[in-house]
Amino acid sequence: MDTLTLQPDETAGVDCSIASGASADTAFDSNVLLAGTFVVSGPGVFYRSLLRFSLAGLPASPLIVSVTLTLKHAGGTIAGTPAFTCRLLERTDWTEAGTWNRYDGTNAWTTAGGDILSTHVDTFTLLTPTGDIVFDELRDAIQWCVDNGRTTADLIWSGPEVAGVANYKAVHSSAAVVAGNRPELVIDYIDAASTHDAAITAVGAGIGDLCDDGELPGILSGNVVNRLVPYAGDIGAAASKPYKLPAVLVFAGPNERFAAAMNDSNDIGYPVVVAILEGMTNSTAGLDEGRRRYLFWRERIIHQFVSQYLVLDSPAVTFHDCLVEPGPIVDWNKMGAEGLRVGSFTLRFVTRKLNRQ
Repeated sequence: MDTLTLQPDETAGVDCSIASGASADTAFDSNVLLAGTFVVSGPGVFYRSLLRFSLAGLPASPLIVSVTLTLKHAGGTIAGTPAFTCRLLERTDWTEAGTWNRYDGTNAWTTAGGDILSTHVDTFTLLTPTGDIVFDELRDAIQWCVDNGRTTADLIWSGPEVAGVANYKAVHSSAAVVAGNRPELVIDYIDAASTHDAAITAVGAGIGDLCDDGELPGILSGNVVNRLVPYAGDIGAAASKPYKLPAVLVFAGPNERFAAAMNDSNDIGYPVVVAILEGMTNSTAGLDEGRRRYLFWRERIIHQFVSQYLVLDSPAVTFHDCLVEPGPIVDWNKMGAEGLRVGSFTLRFVTRKLNRQ
């Protein structure tokens, strides 16, 4: 698992506060960010704050494990134990000139106060007036950004909004002189593509260990590693092992995350498709022979992986389970298997190290 820590300074950071009422067209780009109800007289105004973090440091297809946003205490007037929320903005083109009414100081929000996505809400209850604000359930929000091709995480932070009741929090912005006081977003993630490719390579090598041919060539095609196992000789001299291994293609199925039913974990499955290929024949004897050969090698290959943990050194991952599933529906001609008979199955390697705290 890798970690990306983002704590930009004033030059790289993008953040500002916006306020309702008489200040709805005023931009607040300063060294503090505000959220909640600020009262001088009358009903007061509601403050919200916008923050942007670049996701450029993540790999192309990360699986997000956990995300924590920490906002450092800078002041405020707190009543009771107020709740603060953090959500995603629909817009990614807002600027620090933004106001309650206008996302860039010129053009209007669709909804005054910020165009906010209704999903992926994280709530934090402030128990002490001088405490920091810590949102630690933003994993789904950042995964949504990644899955939808966003290169930034655009967040809006808000607090209690009750007219006439002063209850607001001030935190340091990216303009804070002390670097450790600036807003910090910490993202734990797995580089799914690298892990998947490494699993494919390990499967190819494991199949090679069953043969007399030893090391197998790897063919890089886009971001998928295809490992083609050449036609192998007999394994052993025992009469009970007569079947030669036909050519085998090992490739990636789609990355898939799923929750284990019993432990509420964020387990991740990496499907690796094993396709056994051999020449076509119309004879009954040839078909029977091919079927026996496929079943023989299918069981040997499955046994190679379901009976042991699969440990990868780079990236460092341990797969604690290997689930055997039917092969996918594939256009085998496009996979280079034109004119061949194909029998396939899927080995789904599962990480079980991502339990929620």
